[in-house]
Amino acid sequence: MQPLVRASALFALVAACGSHSTSDADKAVLADGSRADAGSLDIPPPVAASAPGALPPASPDASSVPQGDSYDDKDPAALQDFHPALDAHGAWADDPTYGTVWTPSAAETGPDFVPYVSGGHWVYGDDYLWASDYEWGWAPFHYGRWVNLEARGWSWIPGREYAPAWVEWRTGDAYLGWAPAPPAFVWRGGVAVTVGFAPPPPPFVFCAHADLFAPQPGRVVLMGPRAVEIEARTRVYVAPGGREHFRPGPPIASLHIAPERVVRATGHESSCARALAFSHPSTAVHLGAHPPEIRRDLHREAPNEPAVRPEVSHGEGHQEAPHGNVHVQPHGPPEHSPAPPQGSHGPPPHMAAPRPEEPRKRK
Repeated sequence: MQPLVRASALFALVAACGSHSTSDADKAVLADGSRADAGSLDIPPPVAASAPGALPPASPDASSVPQGDSYDDKDPAALQDFHPALDAHGAWADDPTYGTVWTPSAAETGPDFVPYVSGGHWVYGDDYLWASDYEWGWAPFHYGRWVNLEARGWSWIPGREYAPAWVEWRTGDAYLGWAPAPPAFVWRGGVAVTVGFAPPPPPFVFCAHADLFAPQPGRVVLMGPRAVEIEARTRVYVAPGGREHFRPGPPIASLHIAPERVVRATGHESSCARALAFSHPSTAVHLGAHPPEIRRDLHREAPNEPAVRPEVSHGEGHQEAPHGNVHVQPHGPPEHSPAPPQGSHGPPPHMAAPRPEEPRKRK
């Protein structure tokens, strides 16, 4: 008999997917702040779609995902799985500091593109989820990290672990701020290389609590010198019990937003469902993704904590970090291996240790 999952997991999927519609009807799906209660009903778990290219359902509830049915963030599949979605909408490059990156086309985003501000809006389910308006937005806003490069602008570093949004949060009495989470690793020659320096802190944007769910955040957020001034009066929010490098947002009740101004998820965006389906190998392979090369249930690497950065304010400028201070973070037990050839995927192949020299016989 197949294991059963609670119907609340199905509601979590609906709560994690946002609609781009900005009508009052869409904004007030749960305008009174109530949460649907599925009770104790049990439903069969999602099954993979049988039709090629069909979108299989997926549950964002980690407790309902079979052990090992997920990707490690450093899985080399990240370098392959997103090409079909991104190739036609931007350009890939090998940056001397941040390795393999993808930069979206300015013809699509406009010259003032800022991740998690442009072309989308926030919705709320179990956490704050970025609902992107871009055709390709299901990928780089739920996987990987963004970095602002002086020569290329905002560019994306691939990663294979899903999150509602890879951002960091700052809270204050009147303002809430967020910024793209800094990278913890880069890609060189198909291998994940741990960042050995603290990347420059990304610029935070701020808005009044009541404006968090605005349909066009770019019209209400504060940036530049005004944001720097507000940042000094806010503090970094770190959720208790957060999972390693992912940082959930503050409890929505702490922001005291009127219920009618909270945009609840409706489940009408297929891009959100695709992002979730891509997070589990059991459903991702039916969408053309590669099976994981790193087994998370067997992976015993130490927790990958983000580099600690000092509490400093910053302006609109960006200074490149040195690229010499990086080191390879191998997967599995440490051993001496040659570097893989350029363009290869996955960790270096294991090589047998040389046999010890036999002692010479005395004459």
